[in-house]
Amino acid sequence: MVAAGSLKFASGEELEEQISCAAAKPFSGSFEQQAVVLGTKIRLDYEAIYQELEKIKHVRIRAVLEYQLKRYRKFFESSPAGNCQHVPV
Repeated sequence: MVAAGSLKFASGEELEEQISCAAAKPFSGSFEQQAVVLGTKIRLDYEAIYQELEKIKHVRIRAVLEYQLKRYRKFFESSPAGNCQHVPV
Protein backbone atom coordinates (compact mmCIF):
# COMPACT_ATOMS: atom_id res chain seq x y z
CA MET A 1 0.00 0.00 0.00
CA VAL A 2 1.17 3.51 -0.82
CA ALA A 3 0.24 6.21 1.67
CA ALA A 4 -0.89 9.60 0.37
CA GLY A 5 -1.82 11.63 3.41
CA SER A 6 -4.45 9.50 5.15
CA LEU A 7 -5.44 7.69 1.92
CA LYS A 8 -3.87 4.41 0.90
CA PHE A 9 -3.92 2.88 -2.55
CA ALA A 10 -2.42 -0.37 -3.78
CA SER A 11 0.80 0.39 -5.66
CA GLY A 12 -0.23 -1.84 -8.57
CA GLU A 13 -3.41 0.11 -9.35
CA GLU A 14 -3.57 2.34 -12.39
CA LEU A 15 -4.07 6.08 -11.78
CA GLU A 16 -7.56 5.96 -13.35
CA GLU A 17 -8.54 3.17 -10.94
CA GLN A 18 -7.25 5.17 -7.97
CA ILE A 19 -9.14 8.27 -9.06
CA SER A 20 -12.37 6.31 -9.54
CA CYS A 21 -12.10 5.09 -5.93
CA ALA A 22 -11.42 8.54 -4.48
CA ALA A 23 -14.28 10.25 -2.64
CA ALA A 24 -14.81 13.91 -1.88
CA LYS A 25 -14.91 14.69 1.81
CA PRO A 26 -16.22 18.23 2.26
CA PHE A 27 -16.38 19.61 5.78
CA SER A 28 -20.16 19.75 5.36
CA GLY A 29 -22.74 18.03 3.19
CA SER A 30 -24.68 21.29 3.05
CA PHE A 31 -23.99 23.48 -0.01
CA GLU A 32 -25.30 26.49 1.90
CA GLN A 33 -22.88 26.00 4.81
CA GLN A 34 -19.93 25.52 2.46
CA ALA A 35 -20.86 28.63 0.44
CA VAL A 36 -21.22 30.75 3.59
CA VAL A 37 -17.84 29.67 4.94
CA LEU A 38 -15.88 29.55 1.67
CA GLY A 39 -17.86 31.97 -0.48
CA THR A 40 -18.37 31.59 -4.22
CA LYS A 41 -17.04 33.68 -7.07
CA ILE A 42 -19.53 32.42 -9.65
CA ARG A 43 -22.22 34.92 -10.60
CA LEU A 44 -25.30 34.04 -12.62
CA ASP A 45 -27.29 36.28 -14.97
CA TYR A 46 -30.68 35.71 -13.37
CA GLU A 47 -32.56 37.84 -15.89
CA ALA A 48 -31.28 35.69 -18.77
CA ILE A 49 -31.91 32.49 -16.83
CA TYR A 50 -35.54 33.41 -16.15
CA GLN A 51 -36.00 34.28 -19.84
CA GLU A 52 -34.75 30.81 -20.76
CA LEU A 53 -37.00 29.21 -18.13
CA GLU A 54 -40.02 30.67 -19.94
CA LYS A 55 -39.19 28.36 -22.87
CA ILE A 56 -39.48 25.22 -20.72
CA LYS A 57 -42.87 23.62 -21.30
CA HIS A 58 -42.70 20.96 -18.59
CA VAL A 59 -44.32 22.59 -15.54
CA ARG A 60 -42.67 20.40 -12.88
CA ILE A 61 -39.16 20.88 -14.30
CA ARG A 62 -39.65 24.64 -14.50
CA ALA A 63 -40.99 24.74 -10.91
CA VAL A 64 -37.99 22.79 -9.58
CA LEU A 65 -35.52 25.03 -11.42
CA GLU A 66 -37.27 28.18 -10.22
CA TYR A 67 -37.22 26.87 -6.65
CA GLN A 68 -33.49 26.10 -6.82
CA LEU A 69 -32.70 29.48 -8.38
CA LYS A 70 -34.61 31.28 -5.64
CA ARG A 71 -33.05 29.13 -2.92
CA TYR A 72 -29.45 29.78 -3.98
CA ARG A 73 -29.83 33.31 -5.35
CA LYS A 74 -28.05 34.88 -2.38
CA PHE A 75 -24.91 32.91 -3.25
CA PHE A 76 -24.81 33.67 -6.98
CA GLU A 77 -26.43 37.07 -7.55
CA SER A 78 -24.58 39.83 -5.72
CA SER A 79 -21.11 40.64 -6.91
CA PRO A 80 -18.62 41.18 -4.08
CA ALA A 81 -15.43 43.20 -4.51
CA GLY A 82 -12.60 41.31 -6.09
CA ASN A 83 -12.46 38.87 -8.94
CA CYS A 84 -15.58 36.98 -9.83
CA GLN A 85 -16.64 34.88 -12.76
CA HIS A 86 -19.90 35.85 -14.45
CA VAL A 87 -21.63 32.87 -16.01
CA PRO A 88 -23.95 33.74 -18.90
CA VAL A 89 -26.62 31.31 -20.05
